Parts: sequence; structure tokens; C-alpha cells
Amino acid sequence: MPESSASPSRILIVDDNAHNIAIIFDALQDLGYELRIARDGQSALTKVSCESPDLILLDVMMPGIDGFETCRRLKANPETADVPVIFMTGMGETADRVRGFAAGGIDYLVKPVRLPELRARLTTHLTLNQLQRQLQTQNQALKSEVQRRQQVEAQLRDSQRLLEQKVAQRTEELRAANDLLAQKIQALQVAEADLQQTLATAETASAAKSQFLAK
Repeated sequence: MPESSASPSRILIVDDNAHNIAIIFDALQDLGYELRIARDGQSALTKVSCESPDLILLDVMMPGIDGFETCRRLKANPETADVPVIFMTGMGETADRVRGFAAGGIDYLVKPVRLPELRARLTTHLTLNQLQRQLQTQNQALKSEVQRRQQVEAQLRDSQRLLEQKVAQRTEELRAANDLLAQKIQALQVAEADLQQTLATAETASAAKSQFLAK
């Protein structure tokens, strides 16, 4: 049955017999559904293209496009392919049922339709369809979350690679600076040794000169 907190389920009744439509309409109107009517297959396709129902009750024997072809066209259209279709017809042979399910119907009721059974099947199929849509929504949300996390992980990997590159670059800069500093220290040590040698030589010469002058 429709949920009280949500908009009522939209059901399209497709039948060329006004008496059949009246019976189905009276049987369902107290369940809170939003009921729409089409008198033939082409009208049904037009109505569905304007506003997609939650479920279609579809007669088979109608003028113009019959119910089987109407269902096939609905299922061939990606925008209406997911709308569940229940056939209601006086054609009760096994071959007819096979044709109905092959055309894409989810259920097959033989006229005269038992109204309590119709109400029960409607409730079941509407609930299943609602759960399927919820599952599709959750799957899409999960897919989006997985994609988002993959993007975040890719960004983190890119950031890590950039950080590693910067660390490697900075390490190389520090190594080069250390090498240059070591070269400068070595040059200072050589210069200091040369200076000490020069001072020692000068001191020796000065001492020798002093001794010479003292004689």
C-alpha cells in the first residue's frame, strides 16, 4: 500500500472496456492510489511519456496496439523500462501467459479478476518496486562514495609524491650546502696551516737575525 508519509502511488489502468475500468477503479480508489486511465495502447504510451506511473494494469485485447506490443514498447524505452506491468486479460492459455512475461510483464491476471487478489498483488509489486528503487538509490550513493574516496586517495597519493619530491629536493640542497661548507672549512684549515708555517718561518728568521746582531 502507499506510504502515508510519501506521495500516493500512481497507477495507470489501460483497458478499452469502460465497465472493466469502472470495476477496477472502484476496487482501488479507497487504497489511496492516484489512479489514471487510458483506453488503448497508444494513449497509454502517450500518458506514460508525460508522467511515468508506479505501476500499469494493462489489458491485452485492445484496438490498435495490443497490450503485448504496448508492454514491449514500454520496456524498450529506457525511461519507462522499469515501470512494472501487470496484464489483465481474458486470454488465459499458457501460451498467452508466456507471451505476457516475454513482453516484460511482471504478473498476469485472467479476467474476471478477483479483486482481493488484485489488491494483494498490487501491494506486493508496488512494495517490491519501491524497495528496488531504494536499492538502486543506495547503490548509486555507494558508487558515488567509492568514487569520492578514490579521488581523495588519488589526491593523497599525489600530495605524498609531491611531499617526497620536496623532501628529496631539500635533502639534496642540504647535502650540497654541507659539501660546500666542508670545502670552505678545508680551505680555511689549509690557509691556517699555511699561515702557521709562515709565522713559524718568520719567527725563526727573526730569532736568527737577533742572534746575528747580538754578536
